[in-house]
Amino acid sequence: MAIKGAVRFKPDTYRSSLETTVAALNPAATPPTGTVVMRVQLVAYDDAVVTGGNYSAGDPATEKNLVVLYEDTLQMELATFNGLTQPQATTLWTNALSAWGATVSPAALNLLKAVRGARIAPPVVIA
Repeated sequence: MAIKGAVRFKPDTYRSSLETTVAALNPAATPPTGTVVMRVQLVAYDDAVVTGGNYSAGDPATEKNLVVLYEDTLQMELATFNGLTQPQATTLWTNALSAWGATVSPAALNLLKAVRGARIAPPVVIA
């Protein structure tokens, strides 16, 4: 058993209707313009509980085993995807997610301590 960290795109199931997917869309432009906004998360999990075969993004039965440590956005201009194939677009997002992960991963251990500490702290009674 070991606590592992990972980065991922926030599953659509958990996206709020207030979370923008495309900002400033102009479908009449050639090519269409706008900013694609994707929510990304740094998560922690126990690798003895969450393994490749028993995790399904967005499924409450397996999502309960993840601790979301940090959430942010990645943004790309819609025109960037003009002329790309789906595998090329997927690679572009995967590379962006990996780069984001490299920037936030140094904070993962302290974030885990802070988030777990807050969740297990006893209630504080105020008068």
